[in-house]
Order: sequence, then structure tokens, then C-alpha cells
Amino acid sequence: MADDDAPQCKVVYTDREEPEETNWISRAGTAEVTYPNGCTFKGTFDSEKVKQGPGVYVWMGPGAEEEEVVEKARYEGEYKNGMRHGVGMFVYPNKDVYEGEFSENKMHGEGTYTYNSTAKGGNPDIYSGSFVDGKKSGQGRY
Repeated sequence: MADDDAPQCKVVYTDREEPEETNWISRAGTAEVTYPNGCTFKGTFDSEKVKQGPGVYVWMGPGAEEEEVVEKARYEGEYKNGMRHGVGMFVYPNKDVYEGEFSENKMHGEGTYTYNSTAKGGNPDIYSGSFVDGKKSGQGRY
């Protein structure tokens, strides 16, 4: 496949009076990006065209109906060097929710993990405490 045939994303820079639309991350600034797979990102890119600061990334995927595309997962929070880093909230595909600190795309620091209760038909299970490299660690309360 030639480079000209490669799928490109839709980028709308929203940091100027007149929105600017391109097919790639062309500069530093605040933008809304729609990737070829349907996933989206709203946030800021630095001079290296890497996600930095607050942002929202939404993973999209096939729904129940043919050709339906639905939200599968969502992250709202801080980015550093293109990774989830700082305080944020992640909604998983199974609808579990983690709110707390992230480091290099992993739960790391203090946070609260709420397990989806719809399958159980009752109150959700909740763990609040410490996380290291994406796993519960140290002190916490379940």
C-alpha cells in the first residue's frame, strides 16, 4: 500500500477563531481528532505532536446492530508525553470505572475502582486505595 493510500485522521484545530481542518496532526495546539478506526481525542498536542495536558480519548467499536459503532471505553484526564499520566477517570468496556492517579498509562497512586453492578443487579463493589503499575497494592478499603 502506498503512503497516499494510508488512512488519515480528521483533525480540527479549535484553538483559533476560525477552526482549521487537516488530515494529520500538523502542529501544536488544541484539537479534536477522529482516527480512521472511529476513536476520538479532544485535547492538546505539543510541538512534537504528542498529547499533553487535559484530554478525552474515546474508544469506539462495533455495536449490536450491523454497521453500528458505539463507545466502548473512555478516558478523561491528564496526559504527559502521549500517555495517561496524572489524575483521570477511565471507563472500561465492561463499565467498571477507575478514578484516580495514572502513571505511564497505568493506575498508579491513589484511586477508587468501582466494579460494574448491572450484572449483579445491586450495589457496586468499590475498592479505594493504592495502586502500583495497574494493580491494587498496599493499604486500601474494599
